[in-house]
Amino acid sequence: MTDIGRMKVAILGGGQRTQPLMELLGHLHDIQIVELSPQGSSVEKTSPSSLLGALGNLDSSAPANALLQPHLVIDTTGHLQSSESNSNSSEQSVEVLKGNGAKLLLELAEQEHQVRGQISHTEKLATVGTMVLGIAHDINNPLHVILGFSENLCDEAYSEEIRDQAKEIHQAAKRIITMCQHLTGYARHGQTHPLSIIDLEEQLDESLKIAKYAASFNRVSILKSYSSKARVLAKAEELTQIFVNLVLNAIQAMNGSGTLTLSSVTHQEKICVKIQDTGPGIPPTHLPKIFEPFFTTKPPGKGTGLGLHSVRTLVHKNQGKIFVESEVGQGTCFHLEFPNPSSREGC
Repeated sequence: MTDIGRMKVAILGGGQRTQPLMELLGHLHDIQIVELSPQGSSVEKTSPSSLLGALGNLDSSAPANALLQPHLVIDTTGHLQSSESNSNSSEQSVEVLKGNGAKLLLELAEQEHQVRGQISHTEKLATVGTMVLGIAHDINNPLHVILGFSENLCDEAYSEEIRDQAKEIHQAAKRIITMCQHLTGYARHGQTHPLSIIDLEEQLDESLKIAKYAASFNRVSILKSYSSKARVLAKAEELTQIFVNLVLNAIQAMNGSGTLTLSSVTHQEKICVKIQDTGPGIPPTHLPKIFEPFFTTKPPGKGTGLGLHSVRTLVHKNQGKIFVESEVGQGTCFHLEFPNPSSREGC
């Protein structure tokens, strides 16, 4: 659907309290959010009269202004008078939602925002539970090294050999600490961490390490092609959750055998990431549904159907886009796009 055919919604008001409503509307493909305020000014500081008055100056028959003409104005300020809304909305066919209706919509959007956060965290905990088995196995190996060399140290008389074995003990202990740090870092709830510039090469590699705790990579070839300047403005733990979910899906789709390709490319306005597998692919009938909550093709008890829904929610939350290409028998590729923070700094 083109932009001209989409419903255009303008939110009168602004600030933190309207952010959940903006996110909720942003998830709907047939909704386009338009800005009524002048370029560079704050919607929150612009009076309702001047905003709706501006509608009267728009010639809806002009193609350029048709892109700006909203179909619905949601007034969250509580200041819009009936006379203002009636005269303009009848003249320009603009509907205005205000008063208790707008208040109820704000509260519903806030509630939906909280539920999405809970679903995201629940999915993360489910993934952590799957990791426990892999971690238990990985911890076992370095622990045997510690036990074996510590027994030898009790009987060893040569100082050089003692030092060599002590180094092995130290390295084995560090591996255990690293595994625990990866797990606890991934399990933490992400809402307390601020936005920061994230190096995607480091983030993808970190996510790969975490994913290896939950799935077998023994028969998987990993190809990497990273742009040295691929950086995004986001929350590190949310990017980790996005990449871990997509990598695990790829490994599970390939049944532990195939090729996993991770790549990033830097463009002037955006950063592109691809996570591609050589699995069986997704049937065309399933492609439109894969981001829907609770949709899964896995057997009962093997999937919650929330993984890709959480991924899309987090991608949108970080101002990104996600697309999928898949061909049965050829594999699947997830494309992610994020704004290039360098282009923002230059604005």
